[in-house]
Amino acid sequence: MAEHIASFIVRLRWLWIALSILLVVSFGMGLGKIGFESDARIFFAKDNPDLIALDAFERSFAKDDTISLVLVPSSKEVFTSGTLKAIGELTRQAWLLPHVRRVDSVTNF
Repeated sequence: MAEHIASFIVRLRWLWIALSILLVVSFGMGLGKIGFESDARIFFAKDNPDLIALDAFERSFAKDDTISLVLVPSSKEVFTSGTLKAIGELTRQAWLLPHVRRVDSVTNF
């Protein structure tokens, strides 16, 4: 059985090569249309009540969900024990803020 399949493929090798090239070219033509959309809004219709409510909420209260706290030591040296202790304490206290889901700092990486 394997011999018959192999001889069929070898006998029509130019057809298989042409079909392979045609397949690669046809898939390649669609590569320009491939993209990634990270916004979950694409899954909802424009008149979806939940999306309308979210848009109204974000217009009222802003969408930004990040806060940055910057410490600048007077010695300009960040990696001293005193500075790292202060950053560690600020990091620990930041976890206690309401609605916090993630806190990143040089002391918890």
